[in-house]
Amino acid sequence: MPEATKAKVRHGTLRVRLRALARDDPDRPCRQYPAALWDAFHCARALGPPLARAAIGQIERDRSQRPALVGATLFAEDHAAVDADAEATRSRTRPNAAAPVQRCAAEALGPMRRSLLEHFQLADVTHLHHVADPHPDGAYAPYVRQARRASTQPLGGQILEGHYVHTPSVPLLATSEGRVELLFVPCILARAAFWQHALSTEELRTVNRLAQACTSVPSLLMLGLNEYHTVESAIHGVAKSAANWHNGVVHLRWSVHCNKNASAIHNFAGARKKKRNASGAVTDPGAVALVYSNNGPAHGPKAAFLTWVRPLALVAQAALRQLPAEYFPRVLPSVWRGLELLEGLPGVECSYVSLNIFWSAGLSPRLPNTWRDSAKEHRPLGARHGGLYLHRDNNNDKMGAILVWGAALEGFDQRYVTLSLRLPIPGWSLVIGDFRHLLHCVTQGAGLRFSLVIASHTSTTQGVDEVGREVWAPSAEPEEEE
Repeated sequence: MPEATKAKVRHGTLRVRLRALARDDPDRPCRQYPAALWDAFHCARALGPPLARAAIGQIERDRSQRPALVGATLFAEDHAAVDADAEATRSRTRPNAAAPVQRCAAEALGPMRRSLLEHFQLADVTHLHHVADPHPDGAYAPYVRQARRASTQPLGGQILEGHYVHTPSVPLLATSEGRVELLFVPCILARAAFWQHALSTEELRTVNRLAQACTSVPSLLMLGLNEYHTVESAIHGVAKSAANWHNGVVHLRWSVHCNKNASAIHNFAGARKKKRNASGAVTDPGAVALVYSNNGPAHGPKAAFLTWVRPLALVAQAALRQLPAEYFPRVLPSVWRGLELLEGLPGVECSYVSLNIFWSAGLSPRLPNTWRDSAKEHRPLGARHGGLYLHRDNNNDKMGAILVWGAALEGFDQRYVTLSLRLPIPGWSLVIGDFRHLLHCVTQGAGLRFSLVIASHTSTTQGVDEVGREVWAPSAEPEEEE
């Protein structure tokens, strides 16, 4: 190598023709180029065509100015060891933990980094990590209300004191060892980059009109859903049917499911009951059929809500698709045999969509001033709605999503008690979580609140129901009214 070239290499002023280097045979660098140029050669091959120095400088400046992904990290204690009679002021979360727990939190966050940064475009996320396993009931077992349980204690008092109250304008990610439990994304309308492509132009207009109407209760109630119904008349219509009430909430469902209360799951040609041998061992778990939800009359009040449900379900589904594949299982192709997905919801590939409506007394003379409990009895509606009991969504498979909107919302916080988390949910917030395993409830609140839930049931993604019976694809016949 000439002395002049050696001097340029030492001083870093040698200009290397990277394009020429990258085009040549990579297996013969020692015969083509001096040893001093090998690093530049391999760098050029790894990067492909070199970027302009100005562009590289801009990228580095952007990276240095980008906010940190995680703004704060908190650690939730093991709720299984919580004493219900403990001192009320003791915090259940702390900002520090042992080094192994911190490493575990970092490892749980790792697979979600790309989704948070690139897809949801989040920054300054609060990371809440459970130091043990948040799935067992733990100290909250006496307060869990499920269909097969006896009466439970009212959830409240010292057992809820010391929970972390999240700031509703800040994104939140909750994890445990090796997995993501929950993701809270505020102000979903301002993060349209990941979901607007899933909606048509008319559906985008529908979402914009809805967002504008949420500025007050009267404007939201008077918003037209279609040529037959406004929001107010549609709520008035669906609230008349006892079948649309579920524990004090108007609950509208579009789904393919395996509801044990629907007799249609046993009424088909291939139905089989469980069989046992002489020793009592199960030889055939049996077979049941999935049931197709009944949308009611085409011009009825339930069908009117499809004007909202379809575009908002597509928004929530787009969010689920941003997660790593293992968190969003797909419905088996056989489930959709003979069906065009869910009736009225083209493009929605999840097997379960529901719309839940909460309201407090005095919002409008046309809204019912009573609610119906699980016994279908009418009870007076107070100035604050009672919320929703502590439960799990036992039929879900992996992650589901909840999208909340409304007008004059006060309260209606969501509690994830085993995470020691109280999560205020303002309008247009999205929560993605493992609701099959996380205990959750909705606190009391005032105003008019809508929540859309989207998920896929295990029976439609794995082909078996909760007791292991084989599940047959539906025949597209609607479920029988209870």
